[in-house]
Amino acid sequence: MGSELQPRLLNKLITGVREEISRLEFELSEAKKARASVQQLRKIKTRIKVYKGLRKSSKV
Repeated sequence: MGSELQPRLLNKLITGVREEISRLEFELSEAKKARASVQQLRKIKTRIKVYKGLRKSSKV
């Protein structure tokens, strides 16, 4: 019973994850414009994948 999130908390979590994905995608585009190193781009892409995985798993 305690492990399930209440609908309102779940909505806040999903909203927060979406905002973080948007922020990271913007950061990625800015890094590409600034010709950042491959390692930096890979790091940002990995973080985006992690957050997208969180978003999918929270829609149970």
